[in-house]
Amino acid sequence: MSYSSELIEAIRDIKDSVTKLTNEVDELKKNQNKSNEPGTSTDYIGRNFDNSPRNTPQDVPTRVSSDSVPCVETISSTIRSNILQDGPIQRSSTNSIKRPSEHSITTRTRFVLEDQANRLCDSSISENTRNAYITGFRTFCNFLPSIGIRADDFKPTPITEQTLIYFVTHCFKTLRLSINTIKLYLAAVRFFYVKAGVHCPWSTMNETCPRLHTVLRGIKKQSNTREKRRPITYNILCQLYSILKQGRFGKFIDTMLMSACSLAFFAFLRCGEFTIQNGNQDNMLSLTDITMDSHENKVNAFTLVLKSSKTDPFRQGISIRIFKSGNVVCPVNSMVEYLKIRKTWTNGRESLALFIEECGTPLTRNSFVSKLKQLLHSLGYKDEKYNGHSFRIGAATSAPSGNVEDHMIKTLGRWRSDCYNRYIRTDDDTFSRAQQAMCNK
Repeated sequence: MSYSSELIEAIRDIKDSVTKLTNEVDELKKNQNKSNEPGTSTDYIGRNFDNSPRNTPQDVPTRVSSDSVPCVETISSTIRSNILQDGPIQRSSTNSIKRPSEHSITTRTRFVLEDQANRLCDSSISENTRNAYITGFRTFCNFLPSIGIRADDFKPTPITEQTLIYFVTHCFKTLRLSINTIKLYLAAVRFFYVKAGVHCPWSTMNETCPRLHTVLRGIKKQSNTREKRRPITYNILCQLYSILKQGRFGKFIDTMLMSACSLAFFAFLRCGEFTIQNGNQDNMLSLTDITMDSHENKVNAFTLVLKSSKTDPFRQGISIRIFKSGNVVCPVNSMVEYLKIRKTWTNGRESLALFIEECGTPLTRNSFVSKLKQLLHSLGYKDEKYNGHSFRIGAATSAPSGNVEDHMIKTLGRWRSDCYNRYIRTDDDTFSRAQQAMCNK
């Protein structure tokens, strides 16, 4: 136990008072023995008092016995003993400071590490995948109460293979989702269960969930095969250029669209790599991501830096070199012309985005796709078959026609596997030329 300086000073005062009181009691005892008066007590404190009324002058105070005075303990017995024996009084010590228990320290450390582990799990997937997983897992949580399973949002609860079978059936029959979306939602469920450390009913569906895998095969066979997205080839890109040069949305927007479309085609860009969605500007393509290479006041190429992409989830950054094409559609000339008009555009001075709207806000995915569909519709194409990804598909389709080697297509499109073959669309003319070539001797 430790004491403050005020308490120590008070104890010393009490010690002095007790010593004085003891001396006074001893003096009274000596005087009492000498007087030897009857009817008096030798165990008195202070002056002698007597409660008897007999022949006592009125000015004599009433005597009170020390035995009748209650004893009140104001200090501990240990301190009292040290005072009476003139012993040492314990001083303050750093050992008496209250420290957090080992249990509280361990709990706090685990909480911090758990939060950091969850952040690392989130970093293992790209932002777009994470957003898709959030949608899928929220759909799963909303479904569970319908089969009698209580579920809190984003707090996984134990499930079985049968639960997943009910879920995929619900997605197909009630929500009318495609087989690809259903598989995406299953992947979302697995991700959040692994992240939470809750047991998953499957690791590889073929091995641990054979019935679920069979149900998925049935869904795939019953699904109406959706027509694949059509490519915007170089020929279609030239037509888009032609109609924009004639004037469609105004000088600024037309120039911006020509630059965006040519860059998306020659750089094999995904739509989300040069537009924003849902107001998220974390990966927005900005003016500082473009570096021009000029020689003798002529720009022959430029470097585009993507801060992150689907194949770069760790945000190391990817540099893409764009050169002059020497044709009607040239990504370098289009970019130079657009940057020139953007520099003088009043509404664009406050924005850092590379591609902006007329009002100065960053170009959104919905706005770009909407304008693209209007242009395609005016050219006579079925615009519902095209979207922002059509430029990447069109680049992969046009490259083989220009005798670009497979490994170069893979490099240009930043593909890590041979999945780029799924992007190549083969038309009837290509089939016809191939069959005719088979007849050549």
